[in-house]
Amino acid sequence: MDREDIERLSRALNGLADIAARKEAEMEEEHKRQKEREERRKRLYKLYYEQAPPVSWYFPKDSALLE
Repeated sequence: MDREDIERLSRALNGLADIAARKEAEMEEEHKRQKEREERRKRLYKLYYEQAPPVSWYFPKDSALLE
């Protein structure tokens, strides 16, 4: 192996390392976005259920579904 081959291999390995680092950063960013979506979904569900009217508003007082 001569010097040019070693330099070419070195550049190729550096390029692969750069690609791996970018991919890792993308995966971390996607994980962060997923976590934010889950937290937002939990907040929205909580907000919805806290403000939801009581079930009795949906059914008549003599409804069998209330028993």
